Amino acid sequence: MQIAKLLFLHFLRRFFGEGNMLFATAASPYAGVIRTLTMLLLPGFLLSMFLFPVYVELEFRPHLFEPMRWNNKLLFCTMSASIMAFVTALQWDSLFPDREDFMILSPLPLRRRLIFFCKLTALIAFASLFAAAINIGPAIVFPLASLSPATPFGQLVPYIWNHAVSLFLCSAFVFSCCLAVQGALLNLLPHLWYRAVVVWIQFLIMAASATLLLLFPLAAKNAALGQNAPLLHWFVPAWFAGLSEQWNGRPGPIFAFLELRAIQGVELSIGLALLFYTAAYVRYLQTIIETPHDDGAQSALSRWLAARIDRFLLPVQHERGVFHFIWKTLLRSPSHRLYLAGYAGVACALVIWELVTLFSIHSYAVLREPSPALLCIPSVISFLTLCSMRFVFPRPVELRANWIFQLAENDLGIRSMQAPLKVMILIGVLPAPVLLLPVHWYLWGPAVALLHTLYAIALAWLLAEALLIGFRKIPFTCSFVPGGHNSIGWLMLAAIGFGLYAYAMASVEAWMLRDIPLHAPFLFAAIGLLWLLARRLRATFLDGESSLEYDESIEPAVRTLNLSS
Repeated sequence: MQIAKLLFLHFLRRFFGEGNMLFATAASPYAGVIRTLTMLLLPGFLLSMFLFPVYVELEFRPHLFEPMRWNNKLLFCTMSASIMAFVTALQWDSLFPDREDFMILSPLPLRRRLIFFCKLTALIAFASLFAAAINIGPAIVFPLASLSPATPFGQLVPYIWNHAVSLFLCSAFVFSCCLAVQGALLNLLPHLWYRAVVVWIQFLIMAASATLLLLFPLAAKNAALGQNAPLLHWFVPAWFAGLSEQWNGRPGPIFAFLELRAIQGVELSIGLALLFYTAAYVRYLQTIIETPHDDGAQSALSRWLAARIDRFLLPVQHERGVFHFIWKTLLRSPSHRLYLAGYAGVACALVIWELVTLFSIHSYAVLREPSPALLCIPSVISFLTLCSMRFVFPRPVELRANWIFQLAENDLGIRSMQAPLKVMILIGVLPAPVLLLPVHWYLWGPAVALLHTLYAIALAWLLAEALLIGFRKIPFTCSFVPGGHNSIGWLMLAAIGFGLYAYAMASVEAWMLRDIPLHAPFLFAAIGLLWLLARRLRATFLDGESSLEYDESIEPAVRTLNLSS
C-alpha cells in the first residue's frame, strides 16, 4: 500500500509539474494550482450569485420562472462541458505516462499493473479536481438562488444533490470522450502520424468547446422547456439539464428521454475510455515512450521555401539563424504549439459564431455585401494569432541552451530582432487575408477584395509592430517570471484592444468602402503614419542598449539592506 500511495502521489504531482504552463507561477507550483482552480471556479460562482436578484424579480412573473431556470441549467451544463473540454485539451500530453515517467520507473522492480492502476487513479483524481472547481459554484449556489426561500430543507438538499450530480456527470462525459479519442489514436496510428495528428485534434477540441459556449444563446432559443426539439437529441448539455429536471420530479416524456441519453452517454464514454486507455497502455504506449521524438526530414517543398525565405527576407546570417530557431520551435515544441492551437481554436469559434449569428438573422444573400460582420473575420484571426505568438515568445524552451545566442551575439545582435517580426508576418499577418482573397474576389469583385486584403494586411502589420515595442529578447531564450506580470491588467487591455481592432476597425473599413476614392487614401495614410510611429518607438527601445535580455527578474516586494554581509 505504501508503494501504491507513493506512485499515486508521484503521478499526481506530475500533472502539476514544473513544465506545465497552465500552472506556471513565480511563487510555487501549489500557488499556480490554486490560481488556476480559482480562475475555473469564479465564472460559475459569480454567475450563480448574479442570478439571485433575477429570481427575486421573477417571483412576480411566475410564467417566466421555469423557462428561465431551464435556460440557466442549460447554460451551466454548457459551461461545464466547454471548460472541461478546453482544460482536457490543454492537459492532453499529461494524460498518459511520458518519457520521464518511463525513465524513472522502468528500472524499479514494480509491476506494470500497479503502475497502471496508480496512474489511472491519479488521472481520475486530477479530473475530479477540475470538475469540482468548474461545477461547485453552480452546483450549490444556483439551486439556492432559483428555489424559494420557503423551500423545506428536506427538498432543498435532494435538489442540490441531483443538480450537482448532473453537472459532474456532464464533465465526466466530456473528459471520458476526450480520453477515449486519445486512446483510440494511440492504438490506431503510428507514432509519427500520431504526433502530427494530435495538434489538430487539440485544435478541434478547443475550437469546439469555445464554439459550444458562444452558440449557447441560439441553442437555448431552439431548445425551449418541455418541447421535443430535434436539437435536444444532439446537444449534449441538454441531456444533463434534462437529467437534473427528471431526477427533481419534473414530468414529461422529453425529460425521460434526455435522462436516458445522458446515462447511456456516460456509460458508453467511460467504457470506451477505459477500454482504449488500457489497450493503449498495454499494447502501444511503451513503443511511443521508447521511440525518440523525431519530426522527420524536411520535404522538398519545405527546403525550397526555406531557401526562398533566406534569400529574399533574411540577408543577415545572424538574423537567419534566429528566424529558423523561432520557426522550428513553434512547430516542434508541444507546449508552444498547444497555446497557438488554443488561440487559433478561439479565433475559429469566434468566426463560426459570427457567421451563424449572421445567418440566423439574414439569408445567405448577405454574403454578397461587405458588411462589418464579414469584414472583421481576417482581423479576428490575425489578432488572436499575433497575440498568441507574443504570449509564447517570452516562454523559454530549454533555458540552458541559450548560451549559443549569447556567445554569438555581436553588433548584429540587435539587427536580429527583425526575425521575430518576420515570423509574425509570415504566420499571423499574411495567411488569413491571402487565403480569404479568392472567396472575397468571388463574392465582392476584384476591386473590393484586393482593397480589403491590403487593409487587413496593413492593420495586422501595424499590430505586429506594436506588440513588439519594448521586446528585447530572442524568443524562447530568456528566463520567464510569470508572477512579475499583471496578467489581469493585460487581459483587460487585450479585450479592449480586440474590440477596437477587430470590430471597430471593421466598421471603419465599411465606411471606407462606401466611397473608396475619397476615404481610402485618408485611411491608408493614417495607418501608414501609425505604422511609422510604432516602428520608430520599437527602434528607440532597441537602440537604448547594445545587448539583448537573457535573464528576466522582477523587483522584490521587500528590499533588504544586506547588513549581515
